[in-house]
Amino acid sequence: YFAKNITIDIGSAFNQIKKIAKIGGVCYLLVSISIFIFSKYLTSIIFGTQIDEISNVIRILSITPLLIFLNNLFGTQFLLNLGKDRIFFKILLFAALINIVLIFPFIQIFGLNGAALSILVTEIYLCCAMYYFANKNMLKNV
Repeated sequence: YFAKNITIDIGSAFNQIKKIAKIGGVCYLLVSISIFIFSKYLTSIIFGTQIDEISNVIRILSITPLLIFLNNLFGTQFLLNLGKDRIFFKILLFAALINIVLIFPFIQIFGLNGAALSILVTEIYLCCAMYYFANKNMLKNV
């Protein structure tokens, strides 16, 4: 449905993506807040004991479901359906490089939390880049 819609009216398709982003964003934000608040309980349920180190990692990563949702909307659903595979690939490649560069020093400095922070920074970059290029290509094609 969406792939067909984007070929007919790109502006309408982008507005539809933004509406989905708002509604889904609120839902995923609530999930992220819940994960953050209940991370200690989740750790106890999953591992049978409360481990503060794992609880902190869960808190750091709690926003990633929202970021991944937005990345999917603006990247997979919009850029790929526009035929912008090359841009999509470059964004993912650069994200991988960011993660590779950050993960080792972050782990040395912050330990386990450093790995989580590296993932978080990478996901934030992905979200911003996917939105930026989706918006840029929407304006270019209108």
